[in-house]
Amino acid sequence: MSDNRKPVLADHKRRNKVLTPPLLAAMGDLHMPYSWSKEIAPQLLWIAILQDVMGLADGVNFAIELALAADKNCSHCPKPQFAKITSFDVLGVDEKAATLTTISSTPLYAKANAALACLFELLPDSPMSFLQSDAASDSGNATQAKIYELLPKLYDRHSRESVLCIATGAMISLQQGKLRFAGPQGEELATKLSDDFSVIEQYPDTDASRAAGASFRALAPMFLFSGLDGPDQRTIDWLDQFWRQVGAFGECNTPIELGVAQEEPPDEPERIIARFRNSARTELYARLNALEFDLKEIEQHEVVGALLARQVTLAIDLAASPAVWTPHSAPLFLRAMADVYIVLAWIFGSRQERAKKFIEDGLGNIKLEIAHRKAELEKNGDPDGQLAEIIEYWDSWLASQKMAELVEVNLGNWSGLTTRAMAQEAGCLDFYNYVYQPFSNAVHSSWPHVSDKNALYCLNPAHRWHRIAISEDLHPDPHWLVLGAKYLEKAFKLYDEKTGITIGCQSAYEGLLEALEGSQPQEPEEDA
Repeated sequence: MSDNRKPVLADHKRRNKVLTPPLLAAMGDLHMPYSWSKEIAPQLLWIAILQDVMGLADGVNFAIELALAADKNCSHCPKPQFAKITSFDVLGVDEKAATLTTISSTPLYAKANAALACLFELLPDSPMSFLQSDAASDSGNATQAKIYELLPKLYDRHSRESVLCIATGAMISLQQGKLRFAGPQGEELATKLSDDFSVIEQYPDTDASRAAGASFRALAPMFLFSGLDGPDQRTIDWLDQFWRQVGAFGECNTPIELGVAQEEPPDEPERIIARFRNSARTELYARLNALEFDLKEIEQHEVVGALLARQVTLAIDLAASPAVWTPHSAPLFLRAMADVYIVLAWIFGSRQERAKKFIEDGLGNIKLEIAHRKAELEKNGDPDGQLAEIIEYWDSWLASQKMAELVEVNLGNWSGLTTRAMAQEAGCLDFYNYVYQPFSNAVHSSWPHVSDKNALYCLNPAHRWHRIAISEDLHPDPHWLVLGAKYLEKAFKLYDEKTGITIGCQSAYEGLLEALEGSQPQEPEEDA
């Protein structure tokens, strides 16, 4: 029986090896990629603070009053949307004074001024600092507590806090005359926006409020730009300052312990492996902690850090498994480590741009996997529910990073280059030629590997020296462990060279050589 179902993602438009979702294809050149959490949420933080501290009604009323007062006193042409923090930066000294005079006479000013104290404390030179009065004060701990409380909620564009901020910002833009609906349905659409705002207080508890929330979320990109040319330098500088300030709040926190094991096994071979494992992790965390990160360009830190951690994991797993220290299995680890090194070296050539490309490709891969699993679910069902659980997990993972409707699927190489071309660009072609490519024979079980390692010549002279398939046990050889440690050391040195950091930890590689009687064994021919 033939299967007449459409191929997965059949509604996507294919361009070469890239599948573009319908929404993205319809936008064409009008699509401007943006990050809600990185670019818009900080701009609307002041509205979230007002609504959280003052209550929704008072928070909305004061935000609109302030925006209209600024609009009235602003001489800048064109006038910005006064829903964004950086919009207030266009006001001159006299215009700020006039706006303050107007707004300070309103009944809600004192309450709003106290609410915004945490913002003034966080960013004393922010474009809204002119609103601060002597009565507004806060402690650093209180500031951190409020920012810690609100930012995680604002990072989620579906949260109640985010939707209410967008809705309030849209109403500010509407009353300013910055948001207009053209065409014969313009008046109807403006009325619908007001009707949506009247029910948004119930979000997300009613169908009407959820529908209104979806409409407001669709308007979020309007907060991105000051003009046709995109964000101005003041906006860029302010976002840089904001994320530097927020990034300086405390240390990174993880749900698991990132330390190293303290106890050592009694047996010498196991003790050597344990010390290598601990030393490798100590080196990793020392490097990651020494490098300052920028929340505004966090992708490069996430990707580079995760790849370096991947290299550590591969080296540790190889070290912890003496049974695979053979030419049968060790190349599987070492080829993966060579792959990590080449990718890492290439990404360092343009860290932020290539890290984002690496992430986008991964999102596309998961989107395609989800589509295949959903097709399988539709075709064969899911008796034990496991397939549905997998789909739900990856759906949630994808949605936490980007709307699936805006994710492209690249059926080709994520970088647009072959691994060899990446290695050549990154200046490590020798490593590709003498490590990556030879070990690929083992990974792909190609003829050079299986004929050499899984076959022996028949000794019967009448049989024309044909090969006999074998699967023999080989004694573990620590040469392969040394190679894994060497490739980890190579990745560590690359990281240090490209980031400019120095650490005081002992090299895990050198420590391993010392533990193995201080001499490096002769390495297999495949090594560079």
